[in-house]
Amino acid sequence: QPGTANDAPEHIATRVFDELQTALAHNHQLLRQAPLGRAAAALRAARMIYVFGMGGGSTALADEMRFRLVRLGRPVATYQDGLLQRMVASTVSRESVVIALSTTGRVPEMVENCKIARSYGATVIALTAPASPLAKLADWVIPIVAFETDFIYKPSSSRYAMMMALDVLVTELAVSQGDESRELLRRMKHALDTHRGGGDRQPLGD
Repeated sequence: QPGTANDAPEHIATRVFDELQTALAHNHQLLRQAPLGRAAAALRAARMIYVFGMGGGSTALADEMRFRLVRLGRPVATYQDGLLQRMVASTVSRESVVIALSTTGRVPEMVENCKIARSYGATVIALTAPASPLAKLADWVIPIVAFETDFIYKPSSSRYAMMMALDVLVTELAVSQGDESRELLRRMKHALDTHRGGGDRQPLGD
């Protein structure tokens, strides 16, 4: 009979969770093979880091990358407008690193702006699809593979894959900096705790 428990649609929370879990599981395996140490070394040595992101998820996560790098004492700025990216790309040097965030790696402005940056000596780290045009021009690729379905109503699960790659890369950097990272994070935690009160297990950096 229609309307029985067996005919009940899958709960939205479960459907979203299942797709998210699938995306994270596949991308976890890719990240285990990624050149994280070498990318982190480039970030550690950079005089200036520019983060490029365009579109819905990458625009927001470019700022997330900036927030994470600031916590580790890295000099960083974000640019989400294609024309501004192009202008910045024309000013870089061999001491600069461009982090390009693009799930598809096929946004024409992003690819062109990273080409310009490389032509002036910048190192390009791309969080993107492995076989994409952006990946092919990058010095270091942190792979992102989208696992999308026909269920169009929810936001893309690839955003979570991008955030995981971002978190893994920044954690690699933090660990590689050792005592420097520990001291900066200690200072930040002290500044926050004295301001907001509460317990000592609150999130760091909110």
